[in-house]
Amino acid sequence: MDARALVLVGRGRYQDRWHDDAATGHVVAGALSDLGLRTRVRGTAPTALDDGEGFSLLVVVAGTGRADADRDGPDVAWAPFHDRLTALVTGATSPSWPCTRPPARSPTRRAGPR
Repeated sequence: MDARALVLVGRGRYQDRWHDDAATGHVVAGALSDLGLRTRVRGTAPTALDDGEGFSLLVVVAGTGRADADRDGPDVAWAPFHDRLTALVTGATSPSWPCTRPPARSPTRRAGPR
């Protein structure tokens, strides 16, 4: 297999303050490498997906994001990253593919911690 995987880990605006995205990303990368994929790990940055089309698999381990221009630049600097991420995700999914549909939620099942 000559598949390439990119594991994108949160940093800056996409860093999760409660979870170690980098450590989780490296564990995921190790598992993918064990499966025979050539794997790279990168932090979220405006240029992180400049060559994203060359990867067979994209794994994102990141927080939901926050705008903090003083920390990692204004939203306009991130626009190309967001456009590339949207293109990669929407180009690889289709509502007709069963594997991309989220599982139906039971109305009696409560989300979150118990």
